[in-house]
Amino acid sequence: MTARRIPPEARERLGKLVPRLASSFEHERTATVAAIERVLQSEGLDWHDLTAAIQQPGTSPPPPSYGNDAFLSANALTSLIERIEIGSHGRLNDRSLNFLRNMHGHARRYDPVRLSPKQAKWLHDLARQTGVAA
Repeated sequence: MTARRIPPEARERLGKLVPRLASSFEHERTATVAAIERVLQSEGLDWHDLTAAIQQPGTSPPPPSYGNDAFLSANALTSLIERIEIGSHGRLNDRSLNFLRNMHGHARRYDPVRLSPKQAKWLHDLARQTGVAA
C-alpha cells in the first residue's frame, strides 16, 4: 500500500492532537485517538498514512506561511517573556499575565512558535511598555 500525503491543514491539526496522547487521563487519551481518526478520515487517510509520514526521514516541512504571522524560536519567546515580566515590576494586569503564561506554554510545546499579528503586536507593546527591547 502506498502512503498518501497528509495535507498541511491536517498536519497542523494532527500536530496539536498527538501530544495529547501523553495525558495522564485515560478518557482524554481515548478522546484524542477518536479525534485523530476523525481528522484522518476527513482527508481519506488512515493510521498507516500517519505512520508512514512519521517514518519518512527528512520530510518535516518548513513552517507554513500564514500571511503576516511571525515565528519566534521557543528560546527567544521564553527570553522575551521573562524580560517583560522582570521589567514590569509586577505591574502587569491579569489579562496580560494570562497572555504571557499562554505564550510561555506555547514555547514549551512548539518550536518555532507561530504568533498571529495580534499576538506579535501585544508582545511588542508589552515589551515597549516595560522598557524591554523586543
